[in-house]
Amino acid sequence: MSIVSDHCLQSHAAKVGSELLFDVISSAYERQSLIVTTNLPFENWTEVLSSERLTGATLDRLSIDSRSTHTPMPHPRSIRRKLST
Repeated sequence: MSIVSDHCLQSHAAKVGSELLFDVISSAYERQSLIVTTNLPFENWTEVLSSERLTGATLDRLSIDSRSTHTPMPHPRSIRRKLST
């Protein structure tokens, strides 16, 4: 089973939402594949998850035995906006 989360961390998560995201990641840790996409750099995750401890634990589980890929591409919606103006 694989879990895919698209555009994760788009806005400030409530404490319960942050803990739920951590629970999902922890449950999958070393057992399932995870793909997480976000336009938020790692150093800004604390702003959304509201806790340095929770952010550190989340990033720890996501980064062990993983690959992080940065693809500096504009979001399709921003391209459409430019084309429509």
